[in-house]
Amino acid sequence: MTDDKPKASTALVVRGAPALAARAAPLAAPTPLTTTIELADAFDDTSLEMNVGGDKFRVASTLQSTIATAAEEATDALAAAGAAQTTADAAASAASDAQADADAAQATANAALSAATVFDPDIEIDPLHWWRATDVTESGGLVDSLNDLGSLAKNFAQVGAARAPLGTDVNGKVYLDLTAADSYLAGVAADWAFLNNGEPFTIAIVYHRPTLLTATETLLQTGAGLSANTGISVSLVYSTAALQGPVCWVQRASGGTSAIGVSHSVPSTVIETLIIQNNGSAQTALTVNGFVQTSPDMVMRRRGREVSRATRSQTHSTANPANALTLAGITTRIYEVVVDNKPWSERQALGWEDYARSRYAIAGL
Repeated sequence: MTDDKPKASTALVVRGAPALAARAAPLAAPTPLTTTIELADAFDDTSLEMNVGGDKFRVASTLQSTIATAAEEATDALAAAGAAQTTADAAASAASDAQADADAAQATANAALSAATVFDPDIEIDPLHWWRATDVTESGGLVDSLNDLGSLAKNFAQVGAARAPLGTDVNGKVYLDLTAADSYLAGVAADWAFLNNGEPFTIAIVYHRPTLLTATETLLQTGAGLSANTGISVSLVYSTAALQGPVCWVQRASGGTSAIGVSHSVPSTVIETLIIQNNGSAQTALTVNGFVQTSPDMVMRRRGREVSRATRSQTHSTANPANALTLAGITTRIYEVVVDNKPWSERQALGWEDYARSRYAIAGL
């Protein structure tokens, strides 16, 4: 059977109303406030100090001293850095000055090296006789004499009343403007015997024929202009309009013949360099274009290259020439003449040609 009696209950149930929540636990009493705050309670180090009221703070006195010391050290360090910078700036300035001095020294050295590599005939050759149209004695615009710049001075002095003027070409280079009436004499006949007696010699000339030849012109000679006389002759020989050019003959009085001669019959109206080199009757070794030659006694170089060579065909005359060295011409411009008593080496010949090309603005040499 079912027991219909109600069971006992610990909760009051009001029918039709919500259930009530359980009562909360009572609040605990508050912890009492501290009336003073000690420094140790607020901080775990001594970097800051607080007043008793707790409303002001400051850096701890001990730390203030440390900070002041650090500031002083920083100031000292900054001053030291400034001094170091000043020293560094001074060192940089000194280094800059030293570099400028070094650059100047290098420029001087480069200039000296450049000067040393430029061929100087006075040093490299030291010729016996050397005349240039820029080194003359003149009066009234006419040349009285050409001064010898060589080691044994023999000035070319005027012969007679006629004197040649100086001229200036399109490149501003000075020349002696010879005409048929002009001639200049240097020394006495005995001074020039080495040019015809078989001894070594070198003759170099810078000249210009502005027009083609119509007749033979003698530039240098010691034979008084006669082939029957003993002496030497450097001429511009005219045969035809197509056959004309420089010739050098060493003449001997016997039979009016020549001991040796070289020539190059090619017309030209430009500035020329001419080198005539006699190796002497001993026929010692002669270097031409880098090759040692043992046979040619005489070589002619024209405008920087060898154009003629010859061996002796007759015995040289040991007599003095008929005349002193004479410089003449008809319409030839003379820039420079060198007469030396030795055969030039290949270096000397090439060096002189390079010097002449530069000095007289000779194109194509």
